[in-house]
Amino acid sequence: MNTLEQKLCDFYQILPKLDSRRGLIDFGGTILRTLFGTATLTDLRSLHEPLDELKSRDSDIAHSLSSQISYIKNVDSTVKVNAAGIGNLSNIVKDIVTQSNEHYREVERDLMWLNLTLFGQSRIFTAVRELQFTLLHLIQQVDELFAAIQHAIQGKIFCEPDKPHYFT
Repeated sequence: MNTLEQKLCDFYQILPKLDSRRGLIDFGGTILRTLFGTATLTDLRSLHEPLDELKSRDSDIAHSLSSQISYIKNVDSTVKVNAAGIGNLSNIVKDIVTQSNEHYREVERDLMWLNLTLFGQSRIFTAVRELQFTLLHLIQQVDELFAAIQHAIQGKIFCEPDKPHYFT
């Protein structure tokens, strides 16, 4: 029992009860009230009405508080569930970020390896192309030498117009 209910209960015990018998002698009660200050039935009703109104308001307030408490309990349980869900989701996001960071490091490492490999292959490709050019040049000179030897064997001397003639 809360303090407001206790005070109302105490006040009801002090306040005299309404008695319908006093209503028969209203005129005598009015004279007694005027002469001696005694309470009449209307005075008692004027005291009981605010108390009854307070009592009904008290029950309304108690009902409202009860509803609010149950609402707050529901909100509290919902907040706890949501907080747990947010905690789980933040752990999941943290794990995903960690995994994506690791994946990023792996991709970065692979790209560096690929870059070095392509650079190495580029150097190899350049060396192979230079070697290929040199071999083609050598083959051309060997073909010219072979042709000169064949002409010499057949008795013909091969001379180019702008080169000096050694066999004349």
